[in-house]
Amino acid sequence: MSLNQSDDEERGVEIVPNKLRQHSRLAQNEDESSMSTSSGITFRNRQEIDVIDYITAGCLILSAIFFFSGAGMSRIHTMSTYGTMYLLFSVCYIPHTAYHVALVKEHGKKRIFIKSLNFIAGTMYFLGACCALGNNLMGFSSLWIVAALLNFIEFTLELMEYIRMDDRPLLKLLEKSIGVLTSILIIAASSSKIDAYTGHIGNFTAKYELGTDLFLAAAVFHALYSVLAVLDMFTV
Repeated sequence: MSLNQSDDEERGVEIVPNKLRQHSRLAQNEDESSMSTSSGITFRNRQEIDVIDYITAGCLILSAIFFFSGAGMSRIHTMSTYGTMYLLFSVCYIPHTAYHVALVKEHGKKRIFIKSLNFIAGTMYFLGACCALGNNLMGFSSLWIVAALLNFIEFTLELMEYIRMDDRPLLKLLEKSIGVLTSILIIAASSSKIDAYTGHIGNFTAKYELGTDLFLAAAVFHALYSVLAVLDMFTV
């Protein structure tokens, strides 16, 4: 035992081995890297988050921005103009759906099928937006009804699974519930556009504007869904 060590013991100073100090610092760093909110939501460690997670989250937020822009522009701009926004929305939405298909590729055919519904829906949104660029209102509305219906089925199936759980994940329940409402609003908005196109000339403006208002409401709910989905991606 060294002279310095003996002096420390006499003064009552606790001697901690170097390895114990290192272990303590490591545990402290792990606690700092895993943040927990007062609501009980625990965020994933930074080491567990890949670049693809950030890219997918960014694409989903952009999809919400483009969707809201397209819905807002549809009242005062031509169809081809706001169709560009809807096209960008679908391009940003598809990576989000493909990401979730990749996540469940080892969870069985049932999970892959359910998640694939969203990917197919994203493709339908893209094709519908292409129709909007060509000023084809019927094609745009019809394809978006199909897309929203596929989303509705996927969200409903997952929502039912979460409801059956003993420990229900609140964040996922909110996310899927908002997704269901968004899908219903898109179906209603697209149906109103078709009704305006096929109905009497006198009612065209009122029904078309109703469809526009419903699309705006759907865009707001999609933005809320996007925020919840991003939170779900980065939480345990």
